[in-house]
Amino acid sequence: MWNKSSRPRSASAQGVPDPSSDVRDPRAAPTRDLFLVHDSIRQLASDDQGVPDQATKDVHDPIEATRSIPARVPFVSSSRLNSFGGPIQQSSKVKSVTGVREGVPIGPKAASDWLLIYPKGIRDLVLYAKYKFKDPVMYITENGRDEASVTGKILLKDSDRIDYYARHLEMVREAVSVGANVKGFFAWSLLDNFEWSNGYTVRFGLVYVDYNDGGKRYLKKSAHWFRKFLHHKKNN
Repeated sequence: MWNKSSRPRSASAQGVPDPSSDVRDPRAAPTRDLFLVHDSIRQLASDDQGVPDQATKDVHDPIEATRSIPARVPFVSSSRLNSFGGPIQQSSKVKSVTGVREGVPIGPKAASDWLLIYPKGIRDLVLYAKYKFKDPVMYITENGRDEASVTGKILLKDSDRIDYYARHLEMVREAVSVGANVKGFFAWSLLDNFEWSNGYTVRFGLVYVDYNDGGKRYLKKSAHWFRKFLHHKKNN
């Protein structure tokens, strides 16, 4: 049962970037955000019992539906791996989204078909939360990219992952520089692991796990990069 005492104290969200030139999109993008972001945080920030209001059942004015969101939640966490940048189908009643805009993907694809790399999206989502939800404390609890799993330790040289984190962390820094209250950032993931529908066919880890040798672990190049990055931040 959902009640105040059992209510979780953080929310996970993905965002929809600025819409295309299609006149239907400016209403559809915030409608989808209402489901992905607004409604989750509204449940955390208010005293209701978690029953979705009528606005989320048949949304025609998502902007108006979220004007009264209070700021009581102690912090907001964002699990951010992907952005959607294409037209949102079926006008204001969201039916589907895509990562392709006018035939061009919003960013390069990682190993998983659904994961398109768009660093600017993490900055936009953080700043959106800052201004929409009255400057909450934020933790980015899941951010990363995968690569296809192959035999051998060739995946220890994961330069693409280093580039991914360098660019995403720079976008977070930009958001912080204009006042976003981001208190933490967590990479997904520490270890290679079983990934939902993909199983062991992709790897997100900073640490390589040898599934054929008792789960032995080896630091990837990205793990060494992260250690140097954190050491530099600690001493500056």
